[in-house]
Amino acid sequence: IRMYDLTLVYAHYYATPRLYLIGYNFESIPLSGEQMMEDVYLTNREKTVTIDNHPFLKTPSISIHPCKHAETLKRIMKNMNQLQKELLL
Repeated sequence: IRMYDLTLVYAHYYATPRLYLIGYNFESIPLSGEQMMEDVYLTNREKTVTIDNHPFLKTPSISIHPCKHAETLKRIMKNMNQLQKELLL
């Protein structure tokens, strides 16, 4: 089991919110950047999703680039809905 904290920060450069996710294992121990990238689709790694230091906490976090927020979040929600349907069957 992995859990993620989500932080939205206003990105002045893009004039839009920027999404940061910090992952934890089931014992609430922070995940490494490499471990968090295991949860990211290969097509998004190092393109729309990178590991960056959180702007305030200064810890490694998944960063979804603002120019791809809508596309990336739509794909995440679609996959989560499909997984939920499969689990209910």
